[in-house]
Amino acid sequence: MPATKVTLLFNHATKDAAGNPIRAAGHSESYYSNLAIDNPQLKVNWSALAVARAAMLPANISIIGSRYQRVDPVGASRSYDTVYPPSTSAENDLPGIAMQWTVRAAATFNQKSLILPGVPDDRVRTGEYRAVANYNALLVAFFNQLRANWVWRAKDRTISKAKIVTVAANGVVTTARPHGLAVNDFVHVQSTNAGNGIPQLISYRGTVVTVTSPTVLSVLLEGRGGWPEPSQLGTIQKELIIYPSFQITDDEVTTPRIIHRKVGSNFLRFRGRRTRNH
Repeated sequence: MPATKVTLLFNHATKDAAGNPIRAAGHSESYYSNLAIDNPQLKVNWSALAVARAAMLPANISIIGSRYQRVDPVGASRSYDTVYPPSTSAENDLPGIAMQWTVRAAATFNQKSLILPGVPDDRVRTGEYRAVANYNALLVAFFNQLRANWVWRAKDRTISKAKIVTVAANGVVTTARPHGLAVNDFVHVQSTNAGNGIPQLISYRGTVVTVTSPTVLSVLLEGRGGWPEPSQLGTIQKELIIYPSFQITDDEVTTPRIIHRKVGSNFLRFRGRRTRNH
């Protein structure tokens, strides 16, 4: 199925006692849709999501733009400068204060953490979320948009792993049982032993180049080319991306956990360079 990534861009500003903006920051939030990038309904859904998200923001944080990207298969992208200002008068002192939820997939065992920075100060007391009916309604309205029209990106956890016997320096992998992989499959190779007796608890991502037999194949590592050194043990697994829908109850929606998450530079900085051209 097609997948389009929509990214919302946020601008934060602190203010002094006179109300003048002093420091600025920014963050982004990404959501996925099964609609094609040129489907008119995508823009309708995106606008409804942005309106619901902006309604939750304090007065000194705004949505200042968005970006569409075709990600499955990889394709075109588009940017929009549409501004969605906040609809509340509440303020926010620290942009990194955020709400966190655990959302589940409707039809698989996948789950993920969903984090939304930019919480109004009056919604946090002694480090925890303080609920009020009108703000709870805004949270539910936003999650209704997610549950109705949006999906998230996850790995298919049902694909079994094949145990590795050896990995040669040229990337030829021998497995203990049939691996079930094909040329051009993306794979993860995990916990290989590079001969020092200590499993490397890191994940290599690569592409299957050749399949010699049901238990022998060669893998080209992403960004590395050749294999770091001959290895043994570990597992190899096909990487398959799925896009499940959001599953979370209203009771969970209205009881988020308060955390701190770093935000980055704002998106409205002047960018340029000196030149010798006159």
